[in-house]
Amino acid sequence: MKTIRYLRQLAIFLVLLAGCSLLMYSVYTSVEAKTIAQVNSEQQVHAEQAAQGIVRFFSTYNSTLSFLALNNHIIDTDTEGRQLIRDFYASHAGEISSITRVDENGTILYTYPYETSTGANISLQPHVRKSIETGGVVVSDVFTSVQGFRTISFAMPVYDEGVYKGSLSILVPFDRLTAKNLEPVTVLRSGHAWTINQNGVILTSPDPGKTDRSAFEAFGNSREMNAFLEAAMLGRPGSSTYTLAREDGGRAEIYDAVFYPAVIGDTRWTVIVATPRNEILATLQTFQRDMAVVFCILVAILIVFTYYLVRARDIVREEEERRAAAFALQESERKYRYILENMQDLFYRTDRENRLIMVSPFGVKLLGYASMEEMLGKQIRNFYANPDERDYMLQEIEKHGSITNFETRLLRADGTAVTVLANSHTVYDDKGNVIGIEGVIRDISDRKLTENALVQATKKLNLLTTITTNNIRNSAFTLSGYLELEQQQTDEAKRREFHDKEAALLSQINAWLTVAKSYQDLGLNPPRWHPVSTTFILAVSHLEWPDTITRRVDAEGIEVYADPLLETVFFNLAENVIRHAATATVFTLRYEITPQGLTLIIEDNGRGVPGPMKAAIFEREYTPARGVGLFMAREILGITGITIRENGTEGKGARFEIVVPPGGYRFTKEQP
Repeated sequence: MKTIRYLRQLAIFLVLLAGCSLLMYSVYTSVEAKTIAQVNSEQQVHAEQAAQGIVRFFSTYNSTLSFLALNNHIIDTDTEGRQLIRDFYASHAGEISSITRVDENGTILYTYPYETSTGANISLQPHVRKSIETGGVVVSDVFTSVQGFRTISFAMPVYDEGVYKGSLSILVPFDRLTAKNLEPVTVLRSGHAWTINQNGVILTSPDPGKTDRSAFEAFGNSREMNAFLEAAMLGRPGSSTYTLAREDGGRAEIYDAVFYPAVIGDTRWTVIVATPRNEILATLQTFQRDMAVVFCILVAILIVFTYYLVRARDIVREEEERRAAAFALQESERKYRYILENMQDLFYRTDRENRLIMVSPFGVKLLGYASMEEMLGKQIRNFYANPDERDYMLQEIEKHGSITNFETRLLRADGTAVTVLANSHTVYDDKGNVIGIEGVIRDISDRKLTENALVQATKKLNLLTTITTNNIRNSAFTLSGYLELEQQQTDEAKRREFHDKEAALLSQINAWLTVAKSYQDLGLNPPRWHPVSTTFILAVSHLEWPDTITRRVDAEGIEVYADPLLETVFFNLAENVIRHAATATVFTLRYEITPQGLTLIIEDNGRGVPGPMKAAIFEREYTPARGVGLFMAREILGITGITIRENGTEGKGARFEIVVPPGGYRFTKEQP
């Protein structure tokens, strides 16, 4: 009997040991998979940020060069146009190596700073030839410049009244671009970023010997690597693994990698971020040691547990259940506390009297209080911009036990409001009695601003399209009438009169088409926060200012939420000063805080705007067809609820007041 008892104990022990071993193995493999997934997630963020950084770089220059290419001085490449090119290079010398104006035959009309190349014909260069053939924007692949450095050409077509007149292009040193967007990418000890183009040529690599070579050849044309490269070249984000043989002849290394495309025009690069698998798993060494310790402890516990199981199974079972419950409770409390302290939403709980008894750290930050203690104990409805909405929430919670995605507004400590989504439910004690309400509140202020801006942009574009279409249709109808009347006339003087009217209508139609082109970027990209001072200075830097006008800017530390075309608004207002305020000697940007919000004041001391014209200058009919005009400025600002008015005094100067509503501006540093 004693032998059977021992064999039974041994059998139970072996079964339990096998079960624990499988469990430990399952836990380890799960942690290993999650660790790899976590590193891949980090690599995905790096790859996406690097790719988007490259795309944003060229997007910015696309807007700037397209605007510059419309300048008549650039089109003619006269003395003023060459000065504009030099000024543009001076303000962007940190990012570009040269700027070049090429005519429709590929001859350099002017280039800076390599002015000695002016007059050379570069039509045989692939990107120049492509610009001539397509007449569109061309982004070259990486190539070696005449000066001996790796570079990229970005060419913007130049048109004069619809006729292709060559291009305005910049050379971007590739090493500067990668130093800004790729070199900062590091994962663990040796995780790195490298790039290939759409043909599989390596553009950047930690191994300089592989640069400018086909990735397929550089990595030995292995089946696994070729499959990875083919997937990366499809132009979609993704992740995979590949194996590389070590140069020292050691064991081949497995790399976990992600890839993300950077699409610029018809050129596509792929950013790849890869980390050796052994480095990722090395982060689990502490966990492996802990697992070994836990396993040894489990073996010891199993021996004791098996012994007592045979002798007193009920007692052992009860004790183990108690321990398991205590451990689960501690783990649950730890996880709950960790989530509460690190969540990026406002978590709260109230008691039966609707007093706030718990709030997450993010909630304190969101509502602008100095500490959690400053909020606790207050009535929860006092935090709502409209306390009746809190009362409505309580009614819904009483009826249904919870409320989901309820949009409301909370008051910050400074009295401003923030738009949020609230999810709340009742809290019960062990006996089923209601002891309060808890919930999670998410800040959706920026999302609401973006949604409202999108609605406004869509409405404005529909209105502008309708007006433009009707104007062109009416002009075309009138033109057809004049043509018919001209054909019926035998008097040459009358025919010439009708001919002049037809020419005027054609000019008017062309003007409407030009204005419509100005609208095409309205609301194209979502609004964003703009540093007012920087945006204003950049806008006016594109203009040639008379020496008689002094510029003053007092808007440091202020950001406004507006359409990306805000710079165009500032440019147009500044251009009006140069064009219309001939007697002005001072041009100023400053701000004031009023009950209506933030007022940006742009004023000069010129002759001002006559009273009857103060409203008319913002109407569409008043705007000349040659530019964006004040009407377009008003429409751009109106996308995010910003208004503009002229409030100067005739004879003393123009004063444009741009009123930004509360929530549409913020301070990035303390104001005096």
